Amino acid sequence: MSEITVKLHWTYTPVGFFEEAITLQRDGYQIEIADGNIVATTSAALFDSHPALHYTLTQELHGYFSGAQLLNYETFSIVEGAIDRCHPNGRVDKTIAVQGCGVLTLT
Repeated sequence: MSEITVKLHWTYTPVGFFEEAITLQRDGYQIEIADGNIVATTSAALFDSHPALHYTLTQELHGYFSGAQLLNYETFSIVEGAIDRCHPNGRVDKTIAVQGCGVLTLT
């Protein structure tokens, strides 16, 4: 690896939504879908020059899953995960997406 790459992660349920692993090759990035995990890989240069890329990919995934839902009649859920910035020397800078939650205390 000679350039910095960015890997965006999501998880999906149900894990068996697709019968086999899927690789989607797009202009400038690749998406791999398998076993409840989704990983999109692109160059850091492309990711940094398109601030809305993460949102755009999430919308693309929802569209892809919605199309498959017409065939398998299952509902699905996609949850955002980490963003990894992978350097040529092996260092990985990880940004974690945290989902909102609430706390109820009874007194």
